[in-house]
Amino acid sequence: DTLIELNPTSATTFAAMGDVYRRQNRPEDAVALYKKALALDSTCLSALNNLGNTLLDQDRIIEADQCFASAIDQAPDNAQLLYNRANIQRQLGNLGIARDLYGRAARFAPGFLEARYNLAQLTGMAGDRVEAIRNLEQILLARPNDDRARAQKLRLMADLCDWRWLDEYQDHRRHLGLRGSACAPQAQIGLEDNPDLLRIRMQAHASAGLQSDPAPQRPRAETRPPQLRVGYFVSSNQDLDALRLLDSLLARHDQSRFSLYVYTASAPRADLVGVLHRDMRGLSPTTIKTQAVADQLDVAIDLTSYTHEADATVFSARIAPVQVAMPGFPGTMGTPAYDYIVGDAVTCPPGSERYFEEHLIRLPHSYQSVSGPQDLSGHQFSRRDCGLPDEAFVFCSFTAGHAITPREFDIWMRLLTKIDGSVLWLADHPEEAQAALRQAAGDRRVDPDRVIFATPCTGEERMARSMVADLFLDSFTLNAGPAARDALVAGLPVLTMAGRQFAARTTASLLAAAGMEELQTTTPQAYEARALELASDRDQLM
Repeated sequence: DTLIELNPTSATTFAAMGDVYRRQNRPEDAVALYKKALALDSTCLSALNNLGNTLLDQDRIIEADQCFASAIDQAPDNAQLLYNRANIQRQLGNLGIARDLYGRAARFAPGFLEARYNLAQLTGMAGDRVEAIRNLEQILLARPNDDRARAQKLRLMADLCDWRWLDEYQDHRRHLGLRGSACAPQAQIGLEDNPDLLRIRMQAHASAGLQSDPAPQRPRAETRPPQLRVGYFVSSNQDLDALRLLDSLLARHDQSRFSLYVYTASAPRADLVGVLHRDMRGLSPTTIKTQAVADQLDVAIDLTSYTHEADATVFSARIAPVQVAMPGFPGTMGTPAYDYIVGDAVTCPPGSERYFEEHLIRLPHSYQSVSGPQDLSGHQFSRRDCGLPDEAFVFCSFTAGHAITPREFDIWMRLLTKIDGSVLWLADHPEEAQAALRQAAGDRRVDPDRVIFATPCTGEERMARSMVADLFLDSFTLNAGPAARDALVAGLPVLTMAGRQFAARTTASLLAAAGMEELQTTTPQAYEARALELASDRDQLM
């Protein structure tokens, strides 16, 4: 106040006073003072930066972005400004712009490890996993105990079928994910089939990454209200499986008994009749929580849960009396913020309760929603269309590259050596992964040309082309997930080995629900023997 009296035209003084008010939790007063500072000097960086941060706190995200853009015009090599704007662009879903801004921040400030980590994340998501790994290795050189960076690196190496990740994992297994910053759940789920260890790691992730922020919440009703208010949350518009599940669930609700709310990171849809849609794009978790509490939900259901860009931040507050995870992420959420997790008797057999922070809801058949037989007549493929030999026995596995390890691959190669002329048909993996798998085949004395990679396709085409194969071979620690489900719907038999963790039992769940338990095994030896038996007698596959 004294400085302002002495020099009422000093922009930096008004900006400093704005900082004081922001610290005192008086955001509107802080905004007024930052704007006063900018009226005196439109190039005042401290005012632009802190006004942007204050507006961001209030979810005025577009205004905040404009502030940071103006500040960057004044100081294009300021790494903090670039990082702040990158975070906004990421929140808005503009991942290419965000990646460029993180890259500039890391270039101007090589020691800015948070910018480099976010750059690695987005670079990997864009498909350049080699560059992403390079950035993560730079972080680990500066900070060898950064478990978050190491777990992400291991996942990217697995995506490229660079099996050196297994040795590096063993070197760090005892502490990985149990110290420091939270490791991404998707980077941890495939490390090993050990649900006890996964629960401990997920608890550490939730403890480090999810700050409890209790929201004012009405208690559960003593009796069921005439209409239950049910809110479905899909935090990522990239999670197509969750969006399909959402459509399936909404279609099956009796709207005379349920009032339905949908919270998605996408524009409202005209086809959702009788459903209240909340657009979460660009909104902070705090604002989403406030909206959900205002909607007075009775039940909040998370369909995304740790997949893609999503996390469980919104559910860390008690936004509804009952909170449920329907696993997009096939494992515990690691936090008591969720009351229940949905599974079935196969994915969550008796005795598996200890693997979960939540109470288990076991559906009677399978936890997965399957739409039933599909009319694929509009998509007809021949083996020649798919680059496959006409008469050979075709093993296939459209599982993700990071789910393939030497355990499965060794078996697959032995099957090729025992079944004359047979081939292994795999998904469209990155070029580096394809080269690695062909090299691995050669190392096991199998002609690399007998490993064939599918061309990219989506939707019904991917399902229809499965029909030209003979047998789908599942992966172990992480089952093939939607790819196995689509194969079964298309009529292609899927052979699995049921493991211990939820993610290693999802295909067994589908097979049990379909009455095809004869395709379930429980050991690698039984899996290999059953695959060989089926390949030697095609009549069993009819």
